[in-house]
Amino acid sequence: METKPNEPINLVEYNNNYISTGITKREYFAAMVMQSIIQNKDGLDIKIERIVESAVDTADALINELNKIK
Repeated sequence: METKPNEPINLVEYNNNYISTGITKREYFAAMVMQSIIQNKDGLDIKIERIVESAVDTADALINELNKIK
């Protein structure tokens, strides 16, 4: 099954159609990574722009890895 970055995490079926009720998988993965970086930076002076960039890059890498055929 392919992981689509812009597919919502929560899909609700309504009249045989799916509607989004939340954030995308990419946004969710990036938020989790960003939370971990901030929680574990232990006094390091890391600019927020770098944290955000790293979180998005990591989320994209995770999605790419999940989509590799094994």
